[in-house]
Amino acid sequence: MSALIEVEREDGSVTKYRRHPNGRGFVAVGADVHPTALVSRGAYVEAGAHVAVGVQVYEGAWIEEGAEVDAFAVVGAGARVGRQASIGHNARIGSRAHIVSGGFVPPAQTVRLDTRAGVRR
Repeated sequence: MSALIEVEREDGSVTKYRRHPNGRGFVAVGADVHPTALVSRGAYVEAGAHVAVGVQVYEGAWIEEGAEVDAFAVVGAGARVGRQASIGHNARIGSRAHIVSGGFVPPAQTVRLDTRAGVRR
């Protein structure tokens, strides 16, 4: 396991991250990321998030606390998956898209780039 990296937030709290072995992105302590998932350099997965088998999270994407990304989904560069949001199996989230907190993207659905989306559950 890689060394922990501490990042201080604006409110003064500190979050600890480790580099994911597949892609070298940042994964917070308390996040659950499958070893086969790709978390690209510069992407963040926050504590309490779940990233399943075969998921691809590209550079600059941010998976917030409590979000779930189901198997084989793709989260494009610079995309943001809000708190407690759920991304279905094989869904595609375009670059710079924003899935709202508590939102849901059904399996195999595509969210276009630069879109704000996610049906609230």
